[in-house]
Amino acid sequence: MFQGWVLYDGTCRLCLDLNQRFKPILSSNGFETLPLQTDWVKEKLGFGVEQVLTPEHLSEMRVLTPTGIFYGGGDALIYLSQCIWWAKPFYWLSLLPGMRWLIGKGYHLLASKRHCYGKACTLKDFL
Repeated sequence: MFQGWVLYDGTCRLCLDLNQRFKPILSSNGFETLPLQTDWVKEKLGFGVEQVLTPEHLSEMRVLTPTGIFYGGGDALIYLSQCIWWAKPFYWLSLLPGMRWLIGKGYHLLASKRHCYGKACTLKDFL
């Protein structure tokens, strides 16, 4: 059963590697993966096909459901965890007070440093 699209930054090396690693799992659970730079995705997000997406537009992974609902960042991870049987404990954890906020903050911290992937970034780069 088709459950939606997982949309990622097609120019990000970390995003491309994670897509390659998780695409079989996502596919077997009804998700297709596409770069955010795909023309129809840009239109769905409200950008013109010709518009170059800025780093702000590409700052987080998104999930688009077949009904047109978007989830981004930590909320996208939580949504995906509901749909994959072995990831449901992550979803249950997200229901605890403060966890959704913490997951979102953790996601955005990692996403803001994703271009360090494959380089020698240090702990101070994350602080």
